[in-house]
Amino acid sequence: MMLVRASLSAVLFALLAPALVSCGGGTLVLGGLDGGGPRADGGAGDGVISEGDATGDVSLDAADTTDGARGAGGDGNSEEATVAMCGDPTNPLLVPARAGPRCTHALAQQAFRFALCSCGDLSWPGTLTTDSFDSTTGQSTASASVGIDGHVQAATQPYHVGGSFWIAGHPVGSPALTQVIFTTTEVGKDMHVGGDMQSDALETIGGDLYTDGNITAGINIKVGGALHQPTGRSAVGVTASRGTIRETVAVAAPCDCPNSPVDVPRVVTAFAQQNDDAAAGLTPTDLNAVAGPRTVDLPCGHYQFQQIGGRDLTLHVLGAVAIAVSSNVSITGQLAIDLAPGAELDLFVAGNLALGNATAFGNQARAGDVRVYVGGSTVTLPGGKAVGANIHAPSATVTMPAATELTGSVYASHFSLGGAVTVHYDQAVLEGAACPGTAVTCGSCADCSGAAPACRQGACVACQTDADCCPPFQCAAGRCQPVGGGI
Repeated sequence: MMLVRASLSAVLFALLAPALVSCGGGTLVLGGLDGGGPRADGGAGDGVISEGDATGDVSLDAADTTDGARGAGGDGNSEEATVAMCGDPTNPLLVPARAGPRCTHALAQQAFRFALCSCGDLSWPGTLTTDSFDSTTGQSTASASVGIDGHVQAATQPYHVGGSFWIAGHPVGSPALTQVIFTTTEVGKDMHVGGDMQSDALETIGGDLYTDGNITAGINIKVGGALHQPTGRSAVGVTASRGTIRETVAVAAPCDCPNSPVDVPRVVTAFAQQNDDAAAGLTPTDLNAVAGPRTVDLPCGHYQFQQIGGRDLTLHVLGAVAIAVSSNVSITGQLAIDLAPGAELDLFVAGNLALGNATAFGNQARAGDVRVYVGGSTVTLPGGKAVGANIHAPSATVTMPAATELTGSVYASHFSLGGAVTVHYDQAVLEGAACPGTAVTCGSCADCSGAAPACRQGACVACQTDADCCPPFQCAAGRCQPVGGGI
């Protein structure tokens, strides 16, 4: 298996975007693909990805680079913390990303910052609740933030956000938040609203309230911290414990879908050309139509399947595993992820994720170790309490047809909700051992991580203020941390 890994890593690296990739004592100089942005053919699609649209040259140089990519709190230069990809610390699990090849842990830190993130408007027909914990320690945290690039229009049900709440209100021209419900809503940390607020609820905000618009509260908005608002803006029905601070307020789009850090089509292309299927006794068509119940053992490695379909499939993940699916994932019954100690799964789906008829998906006890990236236009999740995964689908509408209780996180272009939604955010998704990384030329904070999470003048550097961090993170000792801290 180790001989296969060494050959596979070299081939995969050759397919990634140009960058300097640390690999033991030498540096791979990669070429053949541009470093980021959407694919010329439209990027996210619902069909099969072609296996012949990537090339690259590999040459060795004596240099060595690292980016210290890990979860927000770790030491990117710590040799003791280095990821052992299949027992070999010189072969990290790297995948193509917008700014060049990235370690999967660094990718997850950017992709799953929020418990729930919507790139469009959002409304909910039942109560919206988020809370958080860390599956590695079992402790509760306060990092279950919600982000909305668009508006909250005519909210008729309450929300209870166990972190910060970001509503960008894009495009401008209408109130960013309109609540027409006479009940109690709450935000555990800060609230950021890009535009006017109109609320008939009794609202409690644990931290500060930032808005660049006017506020009209029919009952009362109680702010535990300060109200930040530009001069000339009004605030009716607001009580702020620390008073009002008159200053310029700008609320960035928190989900930032056009700048998604992951390039799913490129990942699928690379895995289709070289993978570990044969070494594990598998073929790309083995999971096309599973007649379950069936359990598939997956040792550490990269795998590629044409599609995953059928019913009642368990993936027994034995190490660091990445799977690329060229088309769709559509399962009835359960799609369970059984994780061995220390194992983790990154699943890249070029098409759609259809689990509306499934009874279970993922691993609720260790949701932070199950990460799913969807390139297609639709994601359908099962109702109930059966989802344990982090789902990143910036081009998709995510449908939850009934009341849903999800452990992990979900990031989508739009949501179609059929009932109350509860998200138990597993902060462990932001953690992970350091790995040899890439020399990143950044365009924004979304391209940076670890000990250098801020982007200034095209380089990833330590943060100095909260403004250097991607929402909802805050700057602490040069690193961007979740609002609840804890890592």
